[in-house]
Amino acid sequence: MSEATTPSLRRELGGLHATGIVLGAIIGVGIFLTPSKVAAQAGSAELALVLWAIGGLIAMAGALCMAEVGARYPTSGGEIMALRHMIGKLPAFLYGWSLLTAIQTGVLVIIALFGAQNLGVLLGQDWGPTETAAAASAAIAGLAVLNLMGVRYGAWAQTLTSIFKVVVLAALTALGVWAIFDGLTPADAAPVTGELATENQLRPTLTVFLAGIAATLFSYGGFHQVTWVGGEVRDPQRTVPRAIVLGVLLVIACYLAANWAYFSLLPFEQVTGSKSLAADAVGTRLPEAARRLTALALCVSAFGIANAQLLTTPRVYYSLAREGLFPKLLGELHHQSGVPRAAILLQTVLAISLLWIAGGDRMDQLVTGVVFVDWVFHILAVGGLFLVRRRGEPAPEYRTPWWPLPPLIFLVGAIVGLGATFLDPQVRQASLLGVAWILVGVAVYFAQAKFARTTR
Repeated sequence: MSEATTPSLRRELGGLHATGIVLGAIIGVGIFLTPSKVAAQAGSAELALVLWAIGGLIAMAGALCMAEVGARYPTSGGEIMALRHMIGKLPAFLYGWSLLTAIQTGVLVIIALFGAQNLGVLLGQDWGPTETAAAASAAIAGLAVLNLMGVRYGAWAQTLTSIFKVVVLAALTALGVWAIFDGLTPADAAPVTGELATENQLRPTLTVFLAGIAATLFSYGGFHQVTWVGGEVRDPQRTVPRAIVLGVLLVIACYLAANWAYFSLLPFEQVTGSKSLAADAVGTRLPEAARRLTALALCVSAFGIANAQLLTTPRVYYSLAREGLFPKLLGELHHQSGVPRAAILLQTVLAISLLWIAGGDRMDQLVTGVVFVDWVFHILAVGGLFLVRRRGEPAPEYRTPWWPLPPLIFLVGAIVGLGATFLDPQVRQASLLGVAWILVGVAVYFAQAKFARTTR
């Protein structure tokens, strides 16, 4: 193929789509489930809100830094290419290895199954495992087709689902306001079906408090994914930083408002014990429609997250292939759509295959463990900014404000948060599994490098 006809990435994404990717990658189903755990760890509604605020502060500090990463490396792969140029090939390969074999593929499996389960509830169907897996597979395949058509199609799906999520959280907040204007207190709420927290669970210790910060911090993750599509964003050195900062600010506001609504609608002990928090909260005001409305919200949120994985992650595989770290085929673009078709298909086929082979339960622990490692790479990327600044590399138009306070806040907060995961025995086991999986990736990297040398 001549140079004139070689396809290239198309810069078709503006600020709206970039911000939609940030919102969609962060806001998943966690905000409808995680607050129960955080509240139990905090011991009071006030401290729970403080935990979410601290997590938001750390995330905002990271966002200010990741915005500079995106501005310095406004190309496909974004953060992962930053690791490649800041530190070297090995961390870039290991990040891509983790995304392909565990993080993003596992998230696709788990989140698609979760979305399919709630789709069944929404439709009033009592689906078994086979029907749920079939619906999840169909959803992944459908989203893949959308993204294979072109980046703007996947981006519009992401933007619309992101808007829907924000509207849902705003509506949840409005229910809390409605309850206050009606003069109702959380004590008036109907009891939930879940188990109530014990007195010991409501007595926080320092270790439990730190574990709560870790839980909120992971719920804020995902703002880095817009850097992965940097090669398809218009004026990326300005658009990507603005999208990251604006997106994280909106998420912090949504999370704090949603948690306030939970505590306004339900007694604190019921928040900590609820197994279906959003449905219980909505049920205090709209008892007849609560189950269906919550299922709709969870279904759209889940499939929005699934779309985010198929929209952004294949660009990482594409960029790594262009660097010679992944198979060459993944570094090719389709001549009509301009998207990395082989990379999208690989992600899709791998996810659907694992969905039927391993299922959500088996993938859950591996994903939990490697999400721990995911944050290690964020720490490396933010820390790498100190290296490039010390080297005197040309600075982009956007630079992290109030330097070096934001990176220090993020690095300390993220390291403490990751350390806190070892305080929970179940999460500790998953984190150690994630570390072990990275060591497997190191072995694969050097084996691949040795094979490449012997075949030259």
